[in-house]
Amino acid sequence: MHTVIRHPRLETRIFLRSLGWQASWNYARMQGLGLAYAIYPLLEQRYGSDGEPLRRQMKKYLGFFNTNPVMAAAVLGILVNFECHDRGDEGLRLATTLNSLYGAVGDAFFWGGIKPLTAVMALLCYVGGGGWWAPATLLIGYNLVHLGIRWYIYQAGVHHGFEVVELIHRWQLPRVKIAANYLTIVLLGVMVPVAAADRLPALTGSLLPQLGAAGMVIGGIVLLQRKMSLLQLVLAGALLAIILVGIGGGYG
Repeated sequence: MHTVIRHPRLETRIFLRSLGWQASWNYARMQGLGLAYAIYPLLEQRYGSDGEPLRRQMKKYLGFFNTNPVMAAAVLGILVNFECHDRGDEGLRLATTLNSLYGAVGDAFFWGGIKPLTAVMALLCYVGGGGWWAPATLLIGYNLVHLGIRWYIYQAGVHHGFEVVELIHRWQLPRVKIAANYLTIVLLGVMVPVAAADRLPALTGSLLPQLGAAGMVIGGIVLLQRKMSLLQLVLAGALLAIILVGIGGGYG
């Protein structure tokens, strides 16, 4: 067994490899192959590039692993920390307990909170005549959030081990998700009169845009209260934006 020299370059290499671990997703082990691929550089340094010890440890990381791909960065960081302290098997047992927790929390926060919010921001940009800034807003906004969080919790796990769990708990992601949902609803409501004023001058002075905005907000609040996804509301908002822009073309 070789001495582990933890180096920023090695840590970054492991992180970059983890970005593609869903490319090898399968029903038998889910993200297990991706996890083993990500942490392989560390195992290679620790056990050598050849030999039975390396193969034996790699098989352990090839087991079942499945959680939210963003929150999984924290689990990967913990595994790196524990492996560097000769506690790899203990780290894998802890990872098993965190999988379902971070799967539920991460899916709700990123898929049900951040994605709809950035999508609506892109819609507002589109309705306001932003052109190519609309898809750029979606791609840049979402990726800045998820990549920033992913890198931060990975580094916290690498350097502080299991303490990253307490750090994430203090963030209160379920509450932040709910706040993001309400902000999404408000932005959808704002989009209606903005689109009408910009694209449908015939409605100037009419209450229809304001009524549409109120209906959008009320509908969104009802969906939230019933624990339903905002996806349908966002899709309805996107359809409305496209229709208004299309109709408004006749006034240009």
